[in-house]
Order: sequence, then structure tokens, then C-alpha cells
Amino acid sequence: MYRPTLCYTVSDKVKNMNSRFIELKTVSNIRDLGTMTNTEGKTVKPKALIRSALLNKADQNDLNCLISEYGLRTVIDLRTTRERNDRPEILPDTVEYLPLPVFDDDKLGISDFNFALEKGLPVMDMLYKLIVSNPSSQERFHAILNTILEYDYDKGSILWHCTEGKDRCGLVAALVEHILGISEEDIYEDYLLTNVVNGPKAEMIKEKELARGRSEEYAEGVKNVFLAKEEYLRAALDTIKEKHGSLDAYLIDTVGLDEEKIRSFRERILE
Repeated sequence: MYRPTLCYTVSDKVKNMNSRFIELKTVSNIRDLGTMTNTEGKTVKPKALIRSALLNKADQNDLNCLISEYGLRTVIDLRTTRERNDRPEILPDTVEYLPLPVFDDDKLGISDFNFALEKGLPVMDMLYKLIVSNPSSQERFHAILNTILEYDYDKGSILWHCTEGKDRCGLVAALVEHILGISEEDIYEDYLLTNVVNGPKAEMIKEKELARGRSEEYAEGVKNVFLAKEEYLRAALDTIKEKHGSLDAYLIDTVGLDEEKIRSFRERILE
């Protein structure tokens, strides 16, 4: 069975990770969707679809690894304009950079976003519902997913990311995996793998908040922002099903994907 190439010596921690993780020193929560198997028994082509956290601190060794070992040729940045300006990414000329935010600062809808806040923190299931329901985000999903569907995988792999590689990145991954016929059980499994990386980080952040004198409730809320939880993704997928009947109807009728492009993508990516 295919295993992703590891670019550095494998640590004991990494040995216990799911095999789809790529070990890099300066890029977090990065994994190859290759080897995921769909409900028809077909497998996702390795070194084609990669998801990750942000790349703004990626060093030359890690970039060289992604380019040489994984054939990285295109990066889709799902972050907002403000996030990109605050933490810009500088990639080699051989890598195409596409800023395609899932939502932007002026499009999310401030009143709606405030509805998804509690004590200054995002209520993540509400935020997920908002993203998949927002007309602007639906338009952005069209651009993002069309780019992935139309991509020439003979020339290399495509990577999409947000900040933590969890929420926006996770929603795009879930939709791509559904298009490929991956079962919902496996979609959730892939989504929750983020906690292998973010679990310890979230605990540390909670402890820092407690050390600052924050309440247990608030510190736990901050911790939860950095975790992937099944109820977050389920809130988005259930909202789609309730409003549109199915994920397929959402993708075709609302997001506006072309069924022929979907068939072609599946033929090129599934083995």
C-alpha cells in the first residue's frame, strides 16, 4: 500500500499518525488524500490532492519536498484578504498561487457572524452552518471546486489550505471527498485527523488562557475553536441536506458544478 514520503526522520509521534500525514518541519496539519477508498472500492490517486494549514512559514526544505516528492504545482489559499495581508505566503515561481477565499471580510455578513459568536468566541457549529448557507460562500465554493475539478493532474498536485487546515480547508475537503464517492464515515474520519496535530496545541492554548486568569468555561471555548469536532462538520452537512435535499443537489444546483466535469475528475483521480 502507498505511504506518503516523509521528508525528515520519522519521530515516534509521527509513527503513530495516520499514514496520510506528510511530515514537515514548518507546515502543520498537512496530509495527502491519496489512498482514501470510496464506496465502489476505488482509491484516490496519491500525490494529487493535498490539504494543509497555512504555508507562510514554510522553509525552503519543506517547499522543495512538496515540489520534488509530491509534485506540488498549485496552491489554493482559502483565507480572507486580511489574513493573506497579515501573513503573506511567498512561493517559488514554479508553484501557481491562487487566492480563493471561502469568504471575505466584506462578504460574510456581520450581523450573521455576530449571531455565530458567544462571549467573543465563534460558536463553531453555527459558523459552519453560516458558511455553507451564505450565497457569497456558495459562489466561492464554485470557484474553488471548479479549480480542483478542472486541474491537470498530469502536471502535479494541488494543495488547498486555510489557517489551521481545519474549518474552511475541512469543508472543501469534505465536498471533494463526497464528489469522489467517499463514505460519510470516512469523510468524518479524515476531518477529525486534524486533532492528531491540533489536540496538543489546543490543550496548551487552554492552559495559557487559564494562566491569564480566564474562566474554565472561556478557556474551554478557546480550546474548542482549535479542535475539529464531528458536530461542527455535521452541522454543515445536515444544513445542506435540510435545505437542498442532498449534497449532490447542493453541489450541482446551488454551487453550480457541472456533472460532466465531476465525471471527468473522478475518472482522472480514482484508481
